[in-house]
Amino acid sequence: MRGDIVHWKLKNWAKYNPKTGAKSSSWARVNSDTWLDPTFAQLGPSGRLLMLYFITTGARRNGSGADLLLRLRSECSFRSLAALSQCLDHLHESNFIEYIVKKNLNDGGTKIANTNVTNVTNVTKRTLDRGCKKTAKITSEKTDGSKVFEAYASAYFGRYNQQPVRNAKTNALCSQLVKRLGAEDAPFVAAYYVDHPGSFYVRSMHQLDWLVKDAEKVCTEWKAGAHMTGIRANQIEERSHGQSVIQNILKNTKGPSDE
Repeated sequence: MRGDIVHWKLKNWAKYNPKTGAKSSSWARVNSDTWLDPTFAQLGPSGRLLMLYFITTGARRNGSGADLLLRLRSECSFRSLAALSQCLDHLHESNFIEYIVKKNLNDGGTKIANTNVTNVTNVTKRTLDRGCKKTAKITSEKTDGSKVFEAYASAYFGRYNQQPVRNAKTNALCSQLVKRLGAEDAPFVAAYYVDHPGSFYVRSMHQLDWLVKDAEKVCTEWKAGAHMTGIRANQIEERSHGQSVIQNILKNTKGPSDE
């Protein structure tokens, strides 16, 4: 289930981007009345965040997209994949999106498609229960490094609309990331890294080399929920300097009665 990819499409994209005739869109619109819509309000905080994620990222590809479930869980702060699955169901039943879940069977891209999915967990179970022993074997043999690359590749495609190159070097880098951060955190950090606004990462188009080099730094940013860019570092330094100046002034202005 961790390797499943959800392909989604907003049912009423023109509502969020009425611009017609464009090959690609760079913006989306949310009406001020959206938050007053009872159906939208019933989605709850996670559902509303996921819907906004679909609207904003959908602007890159005319209201549709494909994301690793693992990435959606990380981006929208779901407590579990089961909770994400329930939210996708709710969005589908509320007529906001259509979606298909596809399960990666191997690194070559073989997939089993399931249309009109209403429960991701049951899809995985039904696939295995039909006697796909080969599928179960391949899935069980998938390495932690492969899971990291899948998370990275899904995020990379979402940003650049291109699949990243996979070779012996990238496989080794993914394995190094697992050793540095652990199998549980590494896929989340890899997906998070691709959206990092750091100017150096952006100039290098978020190559894996720099993620591995700064693995602990990026992991800390992911857990803290804040990117450390050059501008933010300067702001922190200036604030720290200002606090030091104030402390020195207060210390030097103490009178005899303060001793």
